[in-house]
Amino acid sequence: MTRRKVNSSRSDGRQRPDYRNERDSRSSGRRDGYAPTPKRASSRSANAQRRRAPSKKSSASSGKNQSSNAPERQKNEPYLSRKGAQDGYPQTFAPSPYSDESKRLRKRKNLISFFRGWFLKFLLVLALLLGIAAFFIYYPGFYITSFVIEGTEHVSSSDIMESVDKPIGEHFIFGIGGSAAQWFGLRYGKIEERIAKSNPILREVRVAFRFPSQVVIDVYEKTEVIALRLTDGYALLDRNFDVIRMISSPQFDLPILEGVRLLEAAVPGKPIAVENPEELNSVLSITAAMIRQDDADQTGGILLMDAVRKIRHEDKETYYLFIPLEQGGEIRVKIKDNRLLQQKLALLSQLINTWQLKERGTGELDMTGERSVFKPDAAY
Repeated sequence: MTRRKVNSSRSDGRQRPDYRNERDSRSSGRRDGYAPTPKRASSRSANAQRRRAPSKKSSASSGKNQSSNAPERQKNEPYLSRKGAQDGYPQTFAPSPYSDESKRLRKRKNLISFFRGWFLKFLLVLALLLGIAAFFIYYPGFYITSFVIEGTEHVSSSDIMESVDKPIGEHFIFGIGGSAAQWFGLRYGKIEERIAKSNPILREVRVAFRFPSQVVIDVYEKTEVIALRLTDGYALLDRNFDVIRMISSPQFDLPILEGVRLLEAAVPGKPIAVENPEELNSVLSITAAMIRQDDADQTGGILLMDAVRKIRHEDKETYYLFIPLEQGGEIRVKIKDNRLLQQKLALLSQLINTWQLKERGTGELDMTGERSVFKPDAAY
């Protein structure tokens, strides 16, 4: 039965084309000089034309794809190709970075960027300076509204203000100057000089601006160490023997120096002119030793600068210290300006505070030798 089905399929008239035999016949026909059948040739040419001529829709879509891919291809081009094209070179060539032209272009770009950066920095600094200047000019805290005087004891505030020529409401910057320290300290050098010149009692003057709106005047008066008796009063001297002030009555707690001959009249603010300057140096040495003894005394008793009221020069090294007594009279202490001066003054302070000296009455205490000897007055 199987063979019968096969035979019936072959005899139905719809046989499959035998492509192998057809190719063989075409090849044999070419060898024999015969052309292929026209019908087959026309079909092949039509197929080729259909493959070569795409449809309008496909061409339009391919055009869109090409246009959309164009920037991407340009974006993916190598850096050297783009650089070469921009500089006038072919797409596949870029100039060497070590050529003269490349060096010149690179130097020019660096120079432009350098000046551009410095110009921006200059503008920034200029704007900052202008802002600071505007702040200093227009801020109310830099305009003077008050003066403060500190450190005065014997000098009145009105005497100091007579030498100040800076008005209220003026900007603080006007008048500042002098030395470098005065500039950096915002001090008024000329005002300091005028105040010190018109007030000899002052040792140092500082006039400076204090934020906000204040001018502070700090004065340091000279320290009076001794009083010099004059024909019409007393001259108070400092450690440099400059005349600080002159008064008519002894309204001070200082030893009075007697027996000194003056060459000219005493003038406030100037050194005293004496016949023998060594006398003043010895008196200053004795006075300084008395002050050191008072500073070292911790008993809280009578101080030597308060007990000794007069100092008189006797000879080259010998001086007399006069200590008044409550019952009247005085004790004369004979002392020398030598290396034992400080020890002798310590002993004198002890004798005064234990009342061993004042109970003896008037007399003379000789402390020039190794031992101190008291000699009472004969009249006593």
